[in-house]
Amino acid sequence: MKNIRLITKPLLVFALSAAVMAGCSRKATITDANKAFESREYFLSSSMYKQAYAGLTDKELKAEAAFGAAESFRKINDYKNAEYWYNQTLKNDPDNKEALWFVAMEMKNAERYEEAKAKFEEYKAKGGIGDQADHEIEGCVKGMEWKKEQTRYVVENMKGLNTKNSDFGVVAYRGDALFFSSDRENPDNRRVYGRTGDKFVDIYRAELKRAKRGEQLPSIGKVNPAEGLVFDYNEATGAFSGSKIYFTLCNGVEGTENSCKIYEATLSGKAFKDVSALSFCDDSLTNYGHPSVSQDGLTLYFSADLPGGFGGKDIYATTFDKRGKSWSAPVNAGSVINTNKDDMFPFIHADGTLYFSSNGHVGMGGLDVFSAKNNGGTWEEPVNMKWPINSGADDFSFTVSDDKQNGYLSSNREGGRGKDDIYGFYLKPLEFKLKIVVRDAKTGKTIPNATVKFTINKDSAASFTANGEGVLESPLMMNTSYGFFASKAEDYYFDSEAKQVSTVGKELSENFVQELLLNQMNVEDEFTLKGIYYDLDKADLRPESLPVIDSLITLLNKYPKIRIEIGSHTDCRSSKEYNEQLSQRRAQSVVDYLISKGIASARLEAKGYGETKLVNDCACEGTEVKRNCSEEEHQLNRRTTFRIVSK
Repeated sequence: MKNIRLITKPLLVFALSAAVMAGCSRKATITDANKAFESREYFLSSSMYKQAYAGLTDKELKAEAAFGAAESFRKINDYKNAEYWYNQTLKNDPDNKEALWFVAMEMKNAERYEEAKAKFEEYKAKGGIGDQADHEIEGCVKGMEWKKEQTRYVVENMKGLNTKNSDFGVVAYRGDALFFSSDRENPDNRRVYGRTGDKFVDIYRAELKRAKRGEQLPSIGKVNPAEGLVFDYNEATGAFSGSKIYFTLCNGVEGTENSCKIYEATLSGKAFKDVSALSFCDDSLTNYGHPSVSQDGLTLYFSADLPGGFGGKDIYATTFDKRGKSWSAPVNAGSVINTNKDDMFPFIHADGTLYFSSNGHVGMGGLDVFSAKNNGGTWEEPVNMKWPINSGADDFSFTVSDDKQNGYLSSNREGGRGKDDIYGFYLKPLEFKLKIVVRDAKTGKTIPNATVKFTINKDSAASFTANGEGVLESPLMMNTSYGFFASKAEDYYFDSEAKQVSTVGKELSENFVQELLLNQMNVEDEFTLKGIYYDLDKADLRPESLPVIDSLITLLNKYPKIRIEIGSHTDCRSSKEYNEQLSQRRAQSVVDYLISKGIASARLEAKGYGETKLVNDCACEGTEVKRNCSEEEHQLNRRTTFRIVSK
């Protein structure tokens, strides 16, 4: 609700008698409307400006009345009516840059970002403040981007708490109750707040029930005024430290003061007692509010319009002196947090992260929620919490649980039940899924019942079988790395290329899709045996080459009718005759090893190709010479292959 959001002074309705209203001229009605507006009785002034506008013919006066109505509606967050009356202003005064500015702002609040951008550009073209417009245009662009981004946040209206009025500012207490603020109808407080035309704001207690089956947020039980915290004027929730609550109260306990201050009270049973103002709230010209206390109870963050700040409302901190039992002088949170506009509703998390609402940082519209981490006593640049925590409207009073899995915020976004509504939010569990499709490398057809082998975090292994369509689907664990490849299938021998996926550090759910390609063995197909090495100018097999050849033995034993040719290839260095002889000896050494392991010689043929089948243009003599080659390129030509002769 705007009055508590901006920590303004509460006023009673500015009384104008029916006789005075009836006797005033239209011009006098504008004058009286101006008086009501200056007294911050915006609900009343909006009606008076509208009444004045209805009977006027002079365009200048109509523009004045329309602008007054628009400003009044804006002050009470009635964005639709505000935009209408700003447009009426422009209808009568097309050069009114201020009205044009607010039309653009109201469009932004309604998330009509493209329209808003165009209006801001029009505002600039008519001589408006360019930097200011560019700042808002950036927010429009970001708003459109953020609404398209994937998010884990789910935001739901807390229907059990909300009414047609303003309900906001939830603070949880020990898991069984919520305290919040509302200007709903209350038989104990019938006074009307002139700014809004609604009742004054009181603090309420709501009992919590277990979440219903299939729901993430708790159900709401009985809702009653917070006993011991109901006063004549506006009061609003803040924060708990143990059984002590810190809250905002305007006009004091007796209703005799003229500002808003931060108070404390102790909860005893279901009633609060020992209500007193905090020691640093000693300036009657300053409005203090929105308290949030650190986990140890020794640092209090709050908003105030103290002199010397950066803008309208700034965020401050104060520390508690246990010996002196008093709070220190407030310290401004600094220019990284505070802007030249309003920065309010701080919430300090147990891990030291500061959450707050601002309309000065780049945002989606109205007040946006931001987070800022503290690094060695210095605040880092605030980060916008994006959609759906934020919207084009005002989003504020953000609180989140210690594990950051759920929390509450307040907003007057579209789709609410009242003016300001309370929303609960939670993070959807992270879900990771892997879909593997095993295909024939040449035809692209899926391979049924293929074996897929996994390594998990490089220290454990598992094996699974794809279904009849060559598809394997599996959930993945968080913060885990996986490697996998397709292994032997009918008429296929060589494993597929290994692939990897990882969920380490992933903050959003993700579905991974990977293809694994297997090569089928056909007559005349040739395959390279990777990992067969020889010493320089030698044909003897090195020990590290034997596992590769052993895998070929497995193939030959599995398919006893296959006949193969072992081919050995060299690079172009040395003479052609020498390379041919060397490659023949090397091919024969592989054949000899296979025979020694029981493979019939009739199934084997050794062929040395020398440098006759280079895989690139790294020839060394004759007309084939094209360029100088690197050692890596020559290495590609030094290879051992096998070719299917018959099967």
